[in-house]
Amino acid sequence: MRKRIASWMAVLMIFTLIGGAAHAETTEDTTLEVAATVASVDGLRVIAPIPLVTLLPGLNGTYSAPMLVTVNETLANGANWSLSAVSSEFVGDVSATVLPASSLMLGSSTVTRTLSGGTITPNTAGGALDEAKTLYSVSQTPGVAYSGTHVSSSPLTLSVPNGTPLDLYEATVTVTLITG
Repeated sequence: MRKRIASWMAVLMIFTLIGGAAHAETTEDTTLEVAATVASVDGLRVIAPIPLVTLLPGLNGTYSAPMLVTVNETLANGANWSLSAVSSEFVGDVSATVLPASSLMLGSSTVTRTLSGGTITPNTAGGALDEAKTLYSVSQTPGVAYSGTHVSSSPLTLSVPNGTPLDLYEATVTVTLITG
């Protein structure tokens, strides 16, 4: 029995500190899209390309934005499965300053399902993304085919310490589909 299935998508998150004011900045070369599929004899589960997440300035040195992740099922054999996410460190483009992945916090996820089935359990605890955190889990009946879409929205918040050099910072969040 396979416990983990190699299905992932990288998400590049960016924030920029310029002259004391914060500005979101995106360019064509900032997205990283990796094909992500999980195939089985009975069907298919696929993580759709994850949109670029640009963290926008908030209060007291925080930046935030939701991360949207879609999983499509096509006649997939019922299974218990979940999505998890973990972040790399944020690295400055010019200063090479590193902000630890523990500075990026996951909030309570919400999941909207179209068709499909099973019981969805969203992560309501959140936590720092320096270690993998579950976005949500799904319990389905084995031997039953499921088709549909699960769309999750997970709020991300980055706390930037005082004295951080003004720079463009980037990190990668890896989302993994785990079955079993």
